[in-house]
Amino acid sequence: RALSTLVGSLHRRRLTLPPDAQLVDEARRGNASAFAELVRRHERTMLALAYAGTRCSTTSADVVQDAFIRIWKKLHDLREPSKFVPWLASTVRRLATNAVRSPVRRMKLVGDE
Repeated sequence: RALSTLVGSLHRRRLTLPPDAQLVDEARRGNASAFAELVRRHERTMLALAYAGTRCSTTSADVVQDAFIRIWKKLHDLREPSKFVPWLASTVRRLATNAVRSPVRRMKLVGDE
């Protein structure tokens, strides 16, 4: 019985969470808490995406942090708030590729062997 109560409670909470597009709109108006929620929702997925490109957990964390900072600064450039996740993912992929290609990164990889 306790489990069904917990599941029902979680289900109700999930239904009341604002969609990403709404959070993007709020973040554009300067609501840092809305952006923090977007980070909370998507950080793990973006870390996995970055790791797939870099194969280094430290570099992946740096890439994702950089991506969220860039996205925050350019949030007003996003024409369709519903496209937030694809925009974020493409930023993460690009930064991960650049991290692997950078001469400094290559020297770290060779030095780690």
